[in-house]
Amino acid sequence: MSWKEERESECFSQNFVSQELTCSSPSTEQHIEQLSELTNLSFSYTDSGVRMEAQLNNISDFHTLINTFGKMCCSPTEVSDTYSNQSVILKQNSNTKSKPINKFAVTYHLGEQTDPHSNHDDEDSLQIIADACVDTYFSCRLRYLPVLNREAFISWYRSEPMALDSLIVNAICSHTFRHMVTHHLPPALKKFNYSQDMIKEQTEYFFRRSRECLSQSFDHPDRYSILALVLMGAFTEASKRHHYAGMSVSALQALNIYPRMVGEVEEDEEKAFELEMDTRLWWAVWSNNFYLYSSGVPRIIPQTRIPGEVDLPQVMEQDIDGQELCILAQNTCYKLWQIQYDLLVALAEQDNKLKMEELDIFTSRTQAFYDQLPIYFKLDSGFEYGSEDFLLTCLRVNIEYNATLIVLHQMFIPDANDLFPTDISLWSLKSCLIAAIQQVKTMNSYRYVTNGACMFDRNELWRAAEILTLAASVSNVCQSESRTILFSGINEIDYINGLASSLEILQDTREYKTSNKNWLQMSEWLQKEIIKHNFPETPTAPTKYNRQSTLRQSITRQPRQKQAKILPCAPINPVSSNFSPSSPSVYLSSFQGTQIHFQNQFSAPSKPSTSESTSKSSVSNPPSFVPFSYIPQQEAQRHSGKGQTRFRYFNPPKMNKLLFIDEHPMT
Repeated sequence: MSWKEERESECFSQNFVSQELTCSSPSTEQHIEQLSELTNLSFSYTDSGVRMEAQLNNISDFHTLINTFGKMCCSPTEVSDTYSNQSVILKQNSNTKSKPINKFAVTYHLGEQTDPHSNHDDEDSLQIIADACVDTYFSCRLRYLPVLNREAFISWYRSEPMALDSLIVNAICSHTFRHMVTHHLPPALKKFNYSQDMIKEQTEYFFRRSRECLSQSFDHPDRYSILALVLMGAFTEASKRHHYAGMSVSALQALNIYPRMVGEVEEDEEKAFELEMDTRLWWAVWSNNFYLYSSGVPRIIPQTRIPGEVDLPQVMEQDIDGQELCILAQNTCYKLWQIQYDLLVALAEQDNKLKMEELDIFTSRTQAFYDQLPIYFKLDSGFEYGSEDFLLTCLRVNIEYNATLIVLHQMFIPDANDLFPTDISLWSLKSCLIAAIQQVKTMNSYRYVTNGACMFDRNELWRAAEILTLAASVSNVCQSESRTILFSGINEIDYINGLASSLEILQDTREYKTSNKNWLQMSEWLQKEIIKHNFPETPTAPTKYNRQSTLRQSITRQPRQKQAKILPCAPINPVSSNFSPSSPSVYLSSFQGTQIHFQNQFSAPSKPSTSESTSKSSVSNPPSFVPFSYIPQQEAQRHSGKGQTRFRYFNPPKMNKLLFIDEHPMT
């Protein structure tokens, strides 16, 4: 029978030629002779790449052909080095071609009900609901962007007699009502608790009022109108989101709202603050439109006044004791989203074709971003946190960092049924797998920090779980050599427990316990995947926690010197009379009523045996990391000589730097 195979031009030709040049030996010549005797093998160059034709008599000849090419390779390491130094066009995963990186399944979108009714009893009840939503928007700082001047808005909201009929108030209510009921429910609204139908209907009611206000006021837009459009488009279906995104960009231009550019300085303090608020509003529109673009909606990006690099928001004096941590965290997210956006644009402009060295540039940018982070945003820094808000900010930054590592490579990982994945695709999948395991551990830490539930992101947990289940699918069908490449240096317990831990984290959320349909939908998917791949239904507690798991290996196959390890998802006994810094991480909830200090600590890396070191990948194992260790208050004071320092930010006018002030013990 006739067999024809067309492969990526550079991938195949460079691999074959490099082996012929660098691995020339009697054994290689024997393999070539074996191929010649086996079949009439011919190569031809075409516009699309290298074409190989062979005459095969049966399936065993096909396997012999494949195995012979594999034996011609010097070693997996040399092959990967050859790939990384050549202009290889990466093969895109077939699933990501139809599923954008930020498109996740949901059970419904806002705007589906044609005639929703409110569940409030009278005007006073509606006022209570609106007050609770507005308060949630400003108090849940790490979740909602500090785009509005809080003092000015609250003053307007309390003095305006028709505030409940305004576009911005109804948009805020439609956007935050579900979160408010789930996490910040006042006693007066307890009837909404555990009633998803009532929550949905009330949310739709506010959304309908927002649309009515928009139709009456958009001819004369203001700053509040722009933010309202961003909030309204967050939970609607794709076509409506694109519509609202276009309107927000048009309103920015109509009001001449442009961001501050890098190097631009405004001497007048009042004008400097106005320019800062313009910059924050511009970034809010940009980030919203980027998310829409990455979920499959056509690209609409707001314009700048002049060409150049847009400056990031800055911490102003007005932000002290409120929003400084939120701004710092959001800035790191903007940087990471810019990397993701540039990758998507590069793919769109090159007909979904990306070269290996181009991907290396994006991963190098991501690695440089992490290396340049302040120590208080690094989980391997040894920084001691004086407040849980500071710790939550650090976790938020690392959630986005892990997500970016997955996004960069998930488009180039093997298909689930790929029998012979390339080394390049396996390295991409391994990079995603390392980040996914780390992501599950990081999100598990949210469960043990006050207000951590407000920061939980279902989609990011789902993104990590998709990588875990895809790795299982690939390992079930690929050859043993491919499995060795994929799982070398991966902690087996972390991998096996990944989906069960994700399910445990999801089911421990307030949303799941109140029967949120989106959470139930993901729970059903996780349970099916656990059964499909024969994973344990609950996390398995290891008798001896393996500390040789690499969590942040360099995506370019270069080992990092320091790695991070977060709270283990498998349950362990945290209570020990012989506590030491090298003990396993502990659950924060086990020490209720006792003051807790958060401290990043390293433990000495364990030395693998000679047999282990020779059998594992060339990627070195980093030191282990215990981020949140329990230290009794007396012991902490004995080490520090005084109470734990609480840090605050202050940004003096006309100074582009941050100072630490207000050192007081945490009480």
